[in-house]
Amino acid sequence: MTHDEFYAFIDHHKLHSFDGLIEIFMKNGSSHRGVWITGTVPLDPSVDGLFPGLKDEFEIFYLFDHKKFEVWHPEEIERLVCIQQNYLRPGAGKN
Repeated sequence: MTHDEFYAFIDHHKLHSFDGLIEIFMKNGSSHRGVWITGTVPLDPSVDGLFPGLKDEFEIFYLFDHKKFEVWHPEEIERLVCIQQNYLRPGAGKN
């Protein structure tokens, strides 16, 4: 996916509250269920020149199947499927 395709998916499914259950299909053939947390910002070079900077933005996910956070570039992702919006909504499932 490109960054534009990734954020079009986020916008289309209104996942900006970081609580939607999604399935992430990776180009390496694996798939995961989790939530998208946020994107990273580009990092400028360090003043001492030791760090060259990082212009690419990455996406941060929490994966329920592995119980851990992952950071992936959108180009590593084949496609996304929205399973449920508001999956982590406070009070969900309570009567």
